[in-house]
Formats: sequence, C-alpha cells, structure tokens
Amino acid sequence: MTYRATLHIHPQGQRAIQVATAEVEFLNQVMQIYNLTTPDGQIFEGPLEADEVGRMLYSAFLVILENGRVYRVAPREMSDRWYVSKVKP
Repeated sequence: MTYRATLHIHPQGQRAIQVATAEVEFLNQVMQIYNLTTPDGQIFEGPLEADEVGRMLYSAFLVILENGRVYRVAPREMSDRWYVSKVKP
C-alpha cells in the first residue's frame, strides 16, 4: 500500500518545517520513499531508504502519513545507520 506523506525537519525548540512531499511504502516493515519532491521542484524518484534521506537532509526528520501516522527518522550514536521509529500510531 502506498501512502502520501510530508517530510519535516524538527529543530530542537522550534516548530517542524516541511521540507518535502513523498510517497511511502513499507516493504517487509522497511520504509521505502518514492517521488520525493522538494519545495523548489527537485524530484528524487527512488526508491530511497530513510537513512539515505536523512543523510541528504543532514538532520533527523518526521514522516507524517496521510492517515495521521507519524514516524521519526534519526541517527543512532556509534552507528552509520538511521533508524525509523513510530511516534504516533
């Protein structure tokens, strides 16, 4: 199933800022991002994994699906991988 989503960076102590729209699918419980579109019109067709997008943004980010589910993508200390965690079911 494909979901429409918005991607937001969330600097500490500030409001979240929308940085892109995308389509999101979950393949074997792994988030795949397609058709990532930035406000200036750049399109990354994908599939992109969440850690690839995190490296592009240089920031942890939120993925808000059209159905209201929210996921946080953030790096872990002592690791080169970015991890997805569900914030709101």
